[in-house]
Amino acid sequence: IQKLSLFKEASEGFIKEIALQITPVVYLPGDFVVTAGEPGNVMYFVSRGELEVVSKDGQNVFSTLKDGDCFGEIALVLKQPRSASVRASTYCDLYRLDRELFDRVLLHYPDVAMKIEELAKERQGRG
Repeated sequence: IQKLSLFKEASEGFIKEIALQITPVVYLPGDFVVTAGEPGNVMYFVSRGELEVVSKDGQNVFSTLKDGDCFGEIALVLKQPRSASVRASTYCDLYRLDRELFDRVLLHYPDVAMKIEELAKERQGRG
């Protein structure tokens, strides 16, 4: 978690609290983890496996996500719909962080919350 650019300036306390809020999930090859246009209420951390970021129709692959990557953070932080779909291409072990739990942790770290929002807006502009 601390390796993510979004959380790079966060305190150790914040990182520990986030780590306590994530839950493991498993996806099979071909499963869609998120779909473009749906509410961005969850972000994911890739523990093991490969996923593809694909177009709405699933025909075009924009990028591949692997162990150590994360996705969904911009939609989660900025409370926006998903901008792309993500499909598992192998068996995947992920960790999910729900918005409600994320927001609850952020209440205790207002300085981190501001920084995360700034970084998410920067990344959105580059994406």
